[in-house]
Amino acid sequence: MKNNKMFEYYVSEYMDMLYKLAFVYLKSHDDSNDVVQNVLLNFYKTNKEFESDEHIKFWLIRCTINECKKLWRTSWNKLVTFEEVNIKNDEYEESNIDLFNAIMSLDRKYRVVIVLYYIEDYKLNEIAEILKLPLGTVGSRLSKAKDKLKKYLKGDDNFE
Repeated sequence: MKNNKMFEYYVSEYMDMLYKLAFVYLKSHDDSNDVVQNVLLNFYKTNKEFESDEHIKFWLIRCTINECKKLWRTSWNKLVTFEEVNIKNDEYEESNIDLFNAIMSLDRKYRVVIVLYYIEDYKLNEIAEILKLPLGTVGSRLSKAKDKLKKYLKGDDNFE
């Protein structure tokens, strides 16, 4: 990134989204902060020519997912149980806590698709490109995630 003002603009524009995506992926505030910091540092240092704001957003999302995967694969990284997740995000009102808890209870592969589709408003083909998955797989994961969320929110004990 050659221009500090442009960098500041994109940080303010996308940092929250990147953090949410990392948190959905990792279920850890500290790890999510680390990932976002690494992504923004890479963004600052890159000499890549971007075609548009959407191209920058796509690149940042892809880098965030890659950083999450890299962190997840490290040998010292332990699995975090759902009960260990500390929900401290002011953005989630009391009425949204049940939905947030339902989303966070899903497997990572379903959480990421839900967030990209419903929160970031990506189309299925765009999600497939971001995640480097076949379109059918993305559609299937979204469908399964919605079914699991419905069961969870209805209080079905067999939502898995």
